[in-house]
Amino acid sequence: MTPLPAARAGVLNSRWRQLLDGRAHVPTCGEMANDPAQAMLWEAKLVRGEVGILVLPKRRNADYLVNYARKDKPYPEAMWGVYRAFLEQGMRPD
Repeated sequence: MTPLPAARAGVLNSRWRQLLDGRAHVPTCGEMANDPAQAMLWEAKLVRGEVGILVLPKRRNADYLVNYARKDKPYPEAMWGVYRAFLEQGMRPD
């Protein structure tokens, strides 16, 4: 399995391989991160949401166990619906 550690502003995939198109040099993650052109990206702050959506791990796990064999999954669909409803009302959900 490939590890995908979550960073502050993205995901680092440690098993990324060079493109096989004959390029002599493909920039490494460190070179790209330290590039002066990326400074604005690293200075950016996350926008805090106006409303929070509470995710209950015990309820999610119970829903997974009860509805494992069902085609429709009520809990993920409900969470997605709540997110979309807030978004359509012009609120930023977190």
